[in-house]
Amino acid sequence: MKKLLKKLMISFGVFSLLFISGCKSEEEEPPKEPVEIRENSMYSPPKNPTDEMAAVYNELTDAINNQADGQTIATLAATNFAYDFFTLYNKEGVADIGGMEFIPSSMQEEFREYASAWFYQNYDIIVNMYDKDTLPYVTMHEVIETVPEQVTFKDVTYDAYRVKLVLKYRESDIDPTILKTDVELIMISADGVYVVKELL
Repeated sequence: MKKLLKKLMISFGVFSLLFISGCKSEEEEPPKEPVEIRENSMYSPPKNPTDEMAAVYNELTDAINNQADGQTIATLAATNFAYDFFTLYNKEGVADIGGMEFIPSSMQEEFREYASAWFYQNYDIIVNMYDKDTLPYVTMHEVIETVPEQVTFKDVTYDAYRVKLVLKYRESDIDPTILKTDVELIMISADGVYVVKELL
């Protein structure tokens, strides 16, 4: 009986070591290679992008290079704007507004003021309450719909798309109810380049 118990103890010890070493090897996975940005001729790449931002930007680049239809490009431009605008993690402060390359130049000053007062005002609060690494960033999205329409802007009528997205953020200590998840954008085409006319 003692020999049997001894064998069982040895077997259990070997199994435990194997199990622990197996878990340890999983924990020590090498860090993921960052997603390499593939630039395009229409939109500047995001500054200090997360891997998720780089991935959606590359989708936009591929669509442009493959001469995708307007609906596809408008949807991807809206998606890229949403990732960059609603991700605070890679920003340097309240004035570092994401997604500005998707805003028409005539609207940028007004949009900066709006963004600083509405969404980016939480930047300092979050950093002070938690820390910079806790700042939210978008990890996933779902396109709910993209609907074509005509939009008049400064007495000019543009082909446009209304794009509805649902965003998902990485888990953090921040109350998820304060993060905007349902996003609606009106994208207008100015010489084939889709920009944000309105964020709803």
